[in-house]
Amino acid sequence: MPELSVAIFATDNDQRAVLQVLVDGTSVARTVCSNGVLPLAANDSVIRKTQAYAPDVILVDVAPDGRVELCALWNCFIRKSPVLPCLRSAP
Repeated sequence: MPELSVAIFATDNDQRAVLQVLVDGTSVARTVCSNGVLPLAANDSVIRKTQAYAPDVILVDVAPDGRVELCALWNCFIRKSPVLPCLRSAP
């Protein structure tokens, strides 16, 4: 079975590293790109860079106080990507 390609977005460096280890530690997925910046506009360069990798899954870690960023990010991906992001919010 082919591996799923995963793009990770997380502003916290430690959390991003943990997510990458968890993804790469599976036998079904591998990280193709890891971003420390959340795009806030549909024409943001990080979206174009991520699209170049054509990930099967987009994994997003949003800080508890990042609800506004989350809404903007969701709208960016809905407009620009056929892949819907998987969202995780810290407790």
